Amino acid sequence: MPISVTGDTFTVPAEASTVQRRTVLRTLGGLGTAALAGCAGFCLGDRPNPPESGVYRRVTVADEGSVPEGADLETSVSMTEATVTREHPARFELAIRNTGAPRATTAGVAEMCGLFDREEGGSRPPALWVHPVEEARHLDRPDGRFLADRPTDEQRNWPDYGCLPRQYDAGETVRGEYAVWHDYRQCGYFPTGTYRFEDTVSVWNSMMERTGTPNHRFTWGPTLRVSKPE
Repeated sequence: MPISVTGDTFTVPAEASTVQRRTVLRTLGGLGTAALAGCAGFCLGDRPNPPESGVYRRVTVADEGSVPEGADLETSVSMTEATVTREHPARFELAIRNTGAPRATTAGVAEMCGLFDREEGGSRPPALWVHPVEEARHLDRPDGRFLADRPTDEQRNWPDYGCLPRQYDAGETVRGEYAVWHDYRQCGYFPTGTYRFEDTVSVWNSMMERTGTPNHRFTWGPTLRVSKPE
């Protein structure tokens, strides 16, 4: 149940329980009208549930993204699981190949400090979140659904660690797999549409230069499409 905001008034649906109403007042009571108007993704009530059996959503790669010429990196994105059910989320494999000389880059895959780490895991527009598959196995989630089991108003906290570039040898290919989850802070559950994931990639021509200005710096990421099963 979303909260509607009109002018200086916010409205909780009539079917909301007393507990839900108190949650709204406790969470939003200290916010002004401007903050309420911009408060997207705060939800009350139950989310849609996937069916007991069968496919709830299909996920495909709408666009793999492009790497600027001269960066000497090739990327490919492919679905390893193209459906969302009660038993599993969608998953995709990301592969990055260094087509040039040995170099340093921030484009790690499905690892700490890699692409889509921490706050970069969310989609544009907000709806989905990607996790390295191994990390996702250790996350608490509601039964039958793939989203973090947290209140929608709970802020995200990230581990405080520094990151160094990763070395790619000449011709080396690095692969990793990501699980596609729903973002717990957003309403609904796997809404249909297209969603882009992006991160900033820096490339240095050698590991010795990695503390200086990158030789290449660009934004990259794939776009996924979520659709209902036919």
